Amino acid sequence: MKMSRKELKKLVKEEVQKLHETDLESIKLPSNVQKFTDRLVGQIKRVNLTKPRKYALVGRIVAALGIDANKLSTMMNIIKKDMRNK
Repeated sequence: MKMSRKELKKLVKEEVQKLHETDLESIKLPSNVQKFTDRLVGQIKRVNLTKPRKYALVGRIVAALGIDANKLSTMMNIIKKDMRNK
């Protein structure tokens, strides 16, 4: 089946819109990742990190995930939108 350029553009736009409307809390993580995420968040809350240390932590996580600056910017917009809806 051949798609016209217009149809393809519409399909891509719909998929991107779905991605932007995703409720981040409803996404299920693998159980072992969720377990370590819960532990990490618990430790961070107990320690009361300063802002520079929080930035360093986020920077290390972003670097470990291999996220580039453009992708990070897109992800931040999605996260901000999700946080505003709550």
